[in-house]
Amino acid sequence: MFTLCVEDPRDTEPCSLFSWTTAGMHTGIHEVIFGSSIQGTPNPFLVQIHKAMPPSIRIQVTVHDDDLESEDDYIDTLATLINISASPNKIMSVYKPWSLQGITHLDIRVRAYCDPDWYGTDCLTYCKASTTDHYSCHFSSGAKLCFQGWKGDDCDQDVDECTERSDVCQHDGSCMNTPGIFECQCVEVITGRNCELVTDRCALNICLNGGTCNGNATHSSCTCPFGWSGETCAEEINPCDNAPCDRGSCIPKPGISARFKCDCEFPFTGETCDVIVGLTNLTVLGVIDGNNRGSLITGLTNIISDLGGIHGQVNVVISTRIYSESINITTQVHFYVTLGNGTFLTSDFVRDIFSSHSDADINQHLPLPLYPVRDTDDRGKTSEVCEGC
Repeated sequence: MFTLCVEDPRDTEPCSLFSWTTAGMHTGIHEVIFGSSIQGTPNPFLVQIHKAMPPSIRIQVTVHDDDLESEDDYIDTLATLINISASPNKIMSVYKPWSLQGITHLDIRVRAYCDPDWYGTDCLTYCKASTTDHYSCHFSSGAKLCFQGWKGDDCDQDVDECTERSDVCQHDGSCMNTPGIFECQCVEVITGRNCELVTDRCALNICLNGGTCNGNATHSSCTCPFGWSGETCAEEINPCDNAPCDRGSCIPKPGISARFKCDCEFPFTGETCDVIVGLTNLTVLGVIDGNNRGSLITGLTNIISDLGGIHGQVNVVISTRIYSESINITTQVHFYVTLGNGTFLTSDFVRDIFSSHSDADINQHLPLPLYPVRDTDDRGKTSEVCEGC
């Protein structure tokens, strides 16, 4: 017959977890094979532990010879210390074999598992989710796993997706929070729970800078206005790439309707430097440089306005070249005149102004006198003030 004792090594009470003694088992042989029942007691033995699962247990089996005619004879004591770790449930638990050796030899198998709704290696974590709870239990640790839309230790706090997530409703959809979930109000031609389905891609306003969109649910293209290019008309074309200024340098002007300005070579003018202006030439005695160039322009402007009787805005554009003679240094001046309305004075008209006035009338406006000196009788001639001289 056998006495089985199971105890927590930390306990002072012997056989603190389980104790049981069989009646005599008269097999007639020295080998005993335990089946699924030992004298009516199910085998394996189920030891219920009403506290934390201990990290180890001590198993002791005492063997006696059941003698019908005299006192029982003590034969052997078999004992071992077994480290255990509880599985989350019975299905996942696996038996581990152990051999107890002494005068006799005993083979046993041991497994440990938690009762339903209890988890952890010590089976002290309780978790049971009802149909009204917003969580499930982790299969091993028993930790509460909140369903989507819920948070907190007990998963009873609603998650406001509309404030905690910036991208919950796509394509400018508006978000409305509800318990455990959210709803998206999509703009026209946009559908889907998160407004992720586009039935007309042109509704996304993908064409920039005034571009025109052509498309459907899967494809779109942009027809760009003048000055813009790219898939979404986001790339500004440099207007100077096409060299629009015939006789001058191009200056881009982004963001305005003109988009570029031509800095024309003298004597070309116009928006694209394609207009050549009739020049008027004169010579003055001395040097025209940075010190008196402004005075020369002002003087010529006054001559056109005061002596020529031109009212309104007058602009004089000049080009100068200095010549050194054996006796004198002179500067040849080439100029043309524009008015505020964008028109030009003809060179004939300008020459008539100079020709109809004396040197004294002209020179009082200029920083340097005309050269050579004209006779009074020569005022009607154009030999010194001429075109192409």
